[in-house]
Amino acid sequence: MRNKKVLVVVMALVACLAVGFVTEAAAKKKKIKVRTSVTLTVTTSHTGGPYGPSSAQGTFSGTVSARKKCQKGRRVTILKNGVAIGSTFSSGTGGYQAVFSGAGSGSYQAQVAKKKRKTKKAIIICKATISGPVTVP
Repeated sequence: MRNKKVLVVVMALVACLAVGFVTEAAAKKKKIKVRTSVTLTVTTSHTGGPYGPSSAQGTFSGTVSARKKCQKGRRVTILKNGVAIGSTFSSGTGGYQAVFSGAGSGSYQAQVAKKKRKTKKAIIICKATISGPVTVP
């Protein structure tokens, strides 16, 4: 009877150790930090006429450059004088394009947010970045 109790206790300890090793192995994934860059091109056009209100539309385009897993599906936020006016997502090749109204003169930048992607062996951290300013007179 006593041998059975000892055997049960030993088996429970072995099971606890096994769970601990599996948890630690899963928790220690390699972290890979990936630099990102973004470009911005701004084209504006005015709509409306002499009998209606005039508004400026802007076409914002560019490229998110990084390792392949960090290009696709990145949120690109367009800033005008430091304030967000809209956002879009990058394609599989890193390209993006968006059209927003109210795009008059000012200083524009494209901002890409940080994003984490998990694989079986690693956690890929796609770093955030911001483009240089593009001034529209």
